[in-house]
Amino acid sequence: MKNRSRRIAVNAVFLALLIIFTLLMNIPIFLIATAVLPLIVLAASCQIEGWFTSIVMAISFGLLSFFSAFISPSPLAPIFQNPLISVLPRVFIGVFGLAVFKLCIFISSKIESRGVRINKRIATLISSGLGAALMVIFNTALVLVMIWVLYGGESVAGTAITIEFITGLISVNFAIEIIGAGLITPPIVLAVNKFLAATKKSPLTDDDIAEHERVSAERKLGDNHSEDNNSNLI
Repeated sequence: MKNRSRRIAVNAVFLALLIIFTLLMNIPIFLIATAVLPLIVLAASCQIEGWFTSIVMAISFGLLSFFSAFISPSPLAPIFQNPLISVLPRVFIGVFGLAVFKLCIFISSKIESRGVRINKRIATLISSGLGAALMVIFNTALVLVMIWVLYGGESVAGTAITIEFITGLISVNFAIEIIGAGLITPPIVLAVNKFLAATKKSPLTDDDIAEHERVSAERKLGDNHSEDNNSNLI
């Protein structure tokens, strides 16, 4: 019950952040500053909570991108109104990013088992950074492939989908997203994991609180009983 409550609370926070950052991307003034933030939230939530969360959050990101395309003034909005572009590629990126993270952790543990001393904190930071950065690359690659497969050589809302158009989407912002996700995600993962570990034994549910009160009441009753016995002896 405690782990389930913790997972629900953590996932709810990450989902709320994902919604906020994705919606902010529709405001032109915030576009460059917030383009990488949903990917950071996605990468961090996957690495912290595991496979189920990676699937749920990735699908949520895809659905948010799909619905945002109908309110976005971006020239790319008509393209992302196709769920095969906005939703389908995103289904796989969370699992891919988490797989890279876990593979790096596994490799570091194997190296350590052979007698090579490895700082686990640094290993986690590197694994997290690689997982987040490669997730961004994988996301962009899948989206661009789907755009070309579905619309290559055609025109969508006045935008010609050519090779030049596809390669033009890989710009400086793409490099910023890779670097940003790779550098910002690791400390977030470490900080949240440290917080969750510190609060893991705290009474988080009604059952925990009730049990704590029951034990306190029994101790108090036992103390009163001891005092009564001492009074009778006197």
